[in-house]
Amino acid sequence: MYGGQTNYCLANGVRTYVDSDGVTGLATMIKPDGHTCYTIYLTYPSGTGPTTGAIKDPDGAVVMYESDSSDNKTITFICNGVQWVEDGVSCGAGGINAFPFLTVDCPKSTGQMCLRP
Repeated sequence: MYGGQTNYCLANGVRTYVDSDGVTGLATMIKPDGHTCYTIYLTYPSGTGPTTGAIKDPDGAVVMYESDSSDNKTITFICNGVQWVEDGVSCGAGGINAFPFLTVDCPKSTGQMCLRP
């Protein structure tokens, strides 16, 4: 663990822990049963570059790569050698988001379900 730490939770019991130092980050998605679902190894832009995320399964294999444009208008995905761009319209109003932790803050006080194990 390094830098800032943020805990998030979703109504379905999924928890997300994000550790970041402003240059890189690690987001860990935890299933309601406590097992890791996937992790995202993040890099943040220095200047005007994109934010990127290598999405890995519990065994550490990269299953998808995401790159968010510096203007936050498009997301490029690469999966199984295929690249596509999500513009917030093509895949529906909600679009695709591998970062579900951008929605609801999780309580951090003692006794709350979203505390880190």
